[in-house]
Amino acid sequence: MACRFTLWALFALFVLSCSQENPTAQSVDPHAQGAASSGSDECPTQAFNIQLQFFDNVKHDYRIALQRAANRWESVIRGDLPDIRFLSDPLDEWDSHLKAHVSFRGTVDDLLIIVRVVDLPGDLAASAGVSWIRTQGGLPIVSTIALDDGLSDYRTPAEIEKTMLHEIAHCLGFGTTELWDNFVKEWPATRSHHDPHFDGLFATAMFEVASGFSYSGKKVPIERLDGGHWRFTLGDELMAKGWTYPYRQPLSEITIGALYDMGYNVSWWGAEHYQTPTMAAKAQTDKDDSDTWSDVVRKPVRKR
Repeated sequence: MACRFTLWALFALFVLSCSQENPTAQSVDPHAQGAASSGSDECPTQAFNIQLQFFDNVKHDYRIALQRAANRWESVIRGDLPDIRFLSDPLDEWDSHLKAHVSFRGTVDDLLIIVRVVDLPGDLAASAGVSWIRTQGGLPIVSTIALDDGLSDYRTPAEIEKTMLHEIAHCLGFGTTELWDNFVKEWPATRSHHDPHFDGLFATAMFEVASGFSYSGKKVPIERLDGGHWRFTLGDELMAKGWTYPYRQPLSEITIGALYDMGYNVSWWGAEHYQTPTMAAKAQTDKDDSDTWSDVVRKPVRKR
């Protein structure tokens, strides 16, 4: 039965369709206190664009890493979404750690990410959240990333870029929006026998293809503390919370499949080779790598 399910899902990958929303507003060249902005206007009718807006305290190296990560996601997420125009709207403080108040207005095409460096708690390297979503479809319009001011002291340039790639996935709604929550089952895990998982068709199919067919728990397993990451069972996959040595952090078809389940048009060619760790071939629901701070910022979002 599982084999039949996987074959059907794989066949369905060849009938991917592009969904469009009707615009309810138009998009922005944002400005913030001491911020600079960047973004791509190429192929506005076809390309998915991520606009980055930086506060002055974001170092050049971080900006380069973020732009490279944004470019990578632009090659994975395909299809232009309607522009959204903000005439005059405050972003409010992102999170109790940030205490930032940013005003912006203009046109967002297709996602605006505002980035600031702060002193984050514990060993948290970065955090991300969604502030505005589209009225039609629920995809994010404005998201935020907070980077720890000491990030470069304990991570290599390659690790920093992977961190940026991970945080932008949260900005796209991975683990941070109702679109994600629609596929999450048995979370919060209020009882020890609960097995939180993401049951999107394509993410599940890709998990099985990546040798996850031998996993005896419910698929795809998600982290039990914040419900916004793949469980440590997936080893060093980009969106697993507890990365394991040697920290390759591949962007797998499982994560791309989850974004497709959530409503994005995607390119499967953007995935890196990945297989689930052999040591994780059985369900492990009694433990999680949850001794680190969560980088998922969950808060009420506004619609546009």
